[in-house]
Amino acid sequence: MSDPFNIVNIVLSMTILFFLRHFLSFQEIAQRTSITTFIPLLNIRQSYLFIMGFLFWALSLIITPINQFLSPQVFLLDILRISFLIASTMYIAHALMYFAILPIRKKRKPPDMVLIDRFRWAGIAVMIGLSLFLIRMGDNSAISNVIAHWIFPVWQLTIIAHTFWILLSSEHPMSWFILIILVSWSASIPAELNQVHSITCITLVLFLLLLLRANFLYVEETFKHANSFKLQKDAMISFLKKLSGSEESQPEKNLGQTPAAHERESYFMGGFDLNRLLQQTLRYGMDLTNASAGAIFVWDDIEQLFMKSKNEPGKGRLLSARVVEGPYPPELEMGYQPNLASRISYIHEVVCSEKIPIGKGIVGLAAKNGISIRITDAGHDKRIQQQYEPFLQIKSMLVVPLKVDDQTVAALSVVNPKNEDARFSPSDEATLSAMAEQAAHTLGSAIMHNSLQAIERLERDMELAKEVQQLLLPKTCPHLEGYDIAAASVPAQEVGGDYYDFFLLDEDRLGIAIADVSGKGIPGALTMATVRSALRALSKQDKTAREMIIELNRFIRPDMRQGTFISMSLAVLRLSTGELQLARAGHEPLLLLKDGQSQFDQITPPGIVLGLVNGDIFAKNTEIQSVQLNEGDTVVLYTDGITEAMNRSLEEFTLERFLYSLKQNRNRNAKDTVKAIRDKITEFSGNIPQHDDLTLVVIKRRPQKANPANRN
Repeated sequence: MSDPFNIVNIVLSMTILFFLRHFLSFQEIAQRTSITTFIPLLNIRQSYLFIMGFLFWALSLIITPINQFLSPQVFLLDILRISFLIASTMYIAHALMYFAILPIRKKRKPPDMVLIDRFRWAGIAVMIGLSLFLIRMGDNSAISNVIAHWIFPVWQLTIIAHTFWILLSSEHPMSWFILIILVSWSASIPAELNQVHSITCITLVLFLLLLLRANFLYVEETFKHANSFKLQKDAMISFLKKLSGSEESQPEKNLGQTPAAHERESYFMGGFDLNRLLQQTLRYGMDLTNASAGAIFVWDDIEQLFMKSKNEPGKGRLLSARVVEGPYPPELEMGYQPNLASRISYIHEVVCSEKIPIGKGIVGLAAKNGISIRITDAGHDKRIQQQYEPFLQIKSMLVVPLKVDDQTVAALSVVNPKNEDARFSPSDEATLSAMAEQAAHTLGSAIMHNSLQAIERLERDMELAKEVQQLLLPKTCPHLEGYDIAAASVPAQEVGGDYYDFFLLDEDRLGIAIADVSGKGIPGALTMATVRSALRALSKQDKTAREMIIELNRFIRPDMRQGTFISMSLAVLRLSTGELQLARAGHEPLLLLKDGQSQFDQITPPGIVLGLVNGDIFAKNTEIQSVQLNEGDTVVLYTDGITEAMNRSLEEFTLERFLYSLKQNRNRNAKDTVKAIRDKITEFSGNIPQHDDLTLVVIKRRPQKANPANRN
């Protein structure tokens, strides 16, 4: 007659198997949905080992009544029963060892599960070999009795003892309960081999309680995940509502904002004010975590970052605080300062003035790695610089990155929960990270919106400046009896810094100016406009070229920006005689090609660039030089953009190529000469964008009969 406890044990084993199968299905769902299980729970690998172990245990229990029913009893079934018990011990012990992986006590190493897995397979191979050996030897062999009743039990007890030793180093929440099970299990081994199943029943009940406890923890953790997910969802929705102005936010109430102030800030990013968005994000993050202080650190080049291809943070990039709330401590030690607690605004200025390199400190490390960092005991963390003042000392710290498309664009840092003894929890970290994720996308949209608006405004401004500059340059060149004049100016950008002009001083004198303003774009164009206005005013006075250029320097120098200067050539041509007086302020030489000659003369009277030195020094170093233009002579004025134009090989056009091109076109009229030079430079440069403005003025003296009188 079968032992009734054996029936109970079979039921317990089948219950455990049934429970594990359903528990495993939940784990597989969790794995597919990326829900991570925390340490007290079984993992899928562990569950499979338990299933195999209890399956072998159940088979050994089922074999017992079958063999007892047979008469005589079959020795083979007895050997299978013992072999299944050993296999069960190896699988279940292996599964229990997973509880010792994390966490473990200090200075102890976790077990090598790969090596243990190999030992288990080797043990099964040895067990099969011994079982076959026992079958061959037969029931009456003394060796068989020794192996079956001594070797196998000792083997099982050794495995259990080894598992016990490994679990001693574990700090698992259920480790002591597992140790009690191992003690009970070791006591049941001899009884199980002798088919006394009452003691084994206790062990199976304890195993069932262990799995029920794991299931309870699993359900508890599921509720925590669900609650955390709900908090994260509520945080994101509430954050979006806050930005849209559909609800008042608690942080602003706590900070004592007036309803009018709240109303002004409640509209959804009207104009995408970046600092306001960051301030709202910080205040809401502090409210979620109940933090007493916080700051948001942003890359210095964040605006450019969104307009370029995505690059990982590299060397040389710096973080700085854009917004700060509460007593947030600086990175550097401030030392003792009287009444510092009443100077929060000063502390904020210090925090905002600091530049944090990538990877430095907690904030720099979170920004570099793109992962949140939570510190519960900051007093013992050597990475944190503690301040002298107690109210600035960090007790707990939480930093989360703000990422857009896996790229960190900022870092939100909060310190010290308002509750004196509280520390930031994993729930705080999860909720703040969820809010930061939504805030980062909003931040990215704001920056992109601002950048695109800035580009559009710049394009409109450039177009307007281009139109203004075109109005400043002469629409046509003068048509004068005996002279052929042509000019062209091509800016490197939409708006350039080159300038040329023609103006009549009286009925017989023509003023000719060409200049190159340092700096391109709108600043250069504005400087050019100032020079033109001043020069036109001076042209109404009866002055020589030298006197006008000296007065021009006195007029514009006080208003010149530091580092800005102007090179200029100013010539006065007496139309009746062809005499040309030249004053030069550091500009390129005037080129003169006499009729019948093959080489250009370079006219270079001394002179310093405009805006660099005061009037007296400028006047002492400025001289005038006269040349005579006869019929057939050619005068050329130009800016350095012509000689310094580059091709793909970074070769310059050079003065030699320029002079050679001028000589090739000496017999053409002025307009065709200017066009030929522009075509030659375009051919030389190819499709390389020009890096400097190009300006060219060509004056040819023709016989009187060549041009009918037509003076404008």
